[in-house]
Amino acid sequence: MVSIPSSWYFVCASKELTKGKVIQRTLNGISIVLFRNDTNAVVIMKSRCIHLGADLKSATVKNGNIVCPLHQWTFNSEGDCIHAKMHEDKIPKIKQVVLSSIEVCQSIFVFLGDKYFPFPELSFIDDFSFEPTPYVRLDTNWQSLASNSFDIEHLSVVHKRGLHKEPELRILSPHIMFMSYESYVLSNELSDKIMKFLSGNRIQVKVHNYGGTLLTIESQLKKRKAVLIFSFVPENEEFIRIHTIVGVPKRFPLLDFIQRKISIYLYMSFLNRDFIAIRNLRVREENLASDQYLKIYAEYLKGLE
Repeated sequence: MVSIPSSWYFVCASKELTKGKVIQRTLNGISIVLFRNDTNAVVIMKSRCIHLGADLKSATVKNGNIVCPLHQWTFNSEGDCIHAKMHEDKIPKIKQVVLSSIEVCQSIFVFLGDKYFPFPELSFIDDFSFEPTPYVRLDTNWQSLASNSFDIEHLSVVHKRGLHKEPELRILSPHIMFMSYESYVLSNELSDKIMKFLSGNRIQVKVHNYGGTLLTIESQLKKRKAVLIFSFVPENEEFIRIHTIVGVPKRFPLLDFIQRKISIYLYMSFLNRDFIAIRNLRVREENLASDQYLKIYAEYLKGLE
């Protein structure tokens, strides 16, 4: 298990969790199960039954409650035992561990950690159509990925972007960091030519980092808007999964689908340069202060728990 900050982590795409199904996932060594209750809301629990430790990945769902495979004890959405087949006269007063979760942007997230904060109020959610994409697995850590998001020098030399004006970086709270900038394209690769055409070579970008491992990037190309949501989920000390959710403004289902595919192509072309450059990256936190922008991230990093 890796030391990770208290934050929200991507679990799976909404479409994966159909009603009546139990899904098991392991996040940073923590095994969890997901199911939908009778109102179709997502419930996430620790996967070991609180009774005798059975693995609930083999459980069933009945009337929106989860039924342990070992003794068929039944737990509701709050984790309370509401039925025990051999103890109907006196139901055991035990409680399964339930974790905070949310379903948003066609995705399911869980909160891990002791320093809870609500899922961010993302202003664009209601107006955008979202699509989770297959994750990318890299041999790096969350600190390095988060620092990469605020690395202006990297933006220039790797992504071939210049800046129209000085970027703005601020720490908004102990678990939120913000950056905004306006860039132009320096490269003549195909994806960059398309980006230059769509944007008039003025790309407005807003970046928010929540809890170290959840990142949103809002971009505006003339009147066109798009959103990227990243969740950095550590597997162990060596590897991390990067889950990406692409969002485009809602119009018509077919048009939304086409726009999402175009956005996925453009952004993955942009990010593939990152995936090469940051392989096996272990950011030297002691040297962040030498960069005028990354020193702000270093201050933010110290406050994460």
